[in-house]
Amino acid sequence: MVVQPRDPRLERAHLRTAAGTWWPRLRLCIRRAAASVIVRVESGEITTTDGDTERRLGPGEQHRFSGNAAISLQSVGSEEAVVFVVYLIPGFEEAGGHGEWDYDPEIYTADWLISTSADALPGGAGRITLERLTIPVGGALPAEEAQPFVWADVGAGVLGLQLAGEHLPFRWKSGAERTFRPGQYLPALQDGTRMTFRNAGDEDLVLYRLMIVPEMTAGAAGTAMAMAGPPVS
Repeated sequence: MVVQPRDPRLERAHLRTAAGTWWPRLRLCIRRAAASVIVRVESGEITTTDGDTERRLGPGEQHRFSGNAAISLQSVGSEEAVVFVVYLIPGFEEAGGHGEWDYDPEIYTADWLISTSADALPGGAGRITLERLTIPVGGALPAEEAQPFVWADVGAGVLGLQLAGEHLPFRWKSGAERTFRPGQYLPALQDGTRMTFRNAGDEDLVLYRLMIVPEMTAGAAGTAMAMAGPPVS
């Protein structure tokens, strides 16, 4: 199976209508046909333009874009639209550079939730899943092991992350816990590292988890690409 490097990235974008304009937009130019962009609307409504094709998406709806055509996103009406955008962009050398963004900072803002690389990601079809996990004060998720092609980040609150195993991040002792807040990327971990996520703050903890399941493990459903994830209570 051919190995195709990708840079998975996840952002939460806010599109607003500025005074005197009706076209808030994000314009993304992708230079390689192998790249994919998935847009899912959390709230509000948007219109997407991909070449000559225009679509309207509402809350809970999504669309996958592929190819090298520019993508434009614009909010509909006077309410702010919030969208999640997943990028699967070829590695820097393969793409010959980064994508290009054209936007007005007064009507478009974005929070980069996850930005990483997956050098061993195999080619072919697969499934992408985005989960939003809400952990109440004093709560925790069951312990789990780090897996390839799974990334997490903090959306809100304070995360207490406990790690156990060998080959841990620099100066991290097995069984010790460190805290992370929004904007602080979680460390890269060796497969099999034991992880425990708990709410270490005094408000709800929101985690975002992005998973890529290659076709060989995704089974018959591997050709579908979905973004989902109900809150965990």
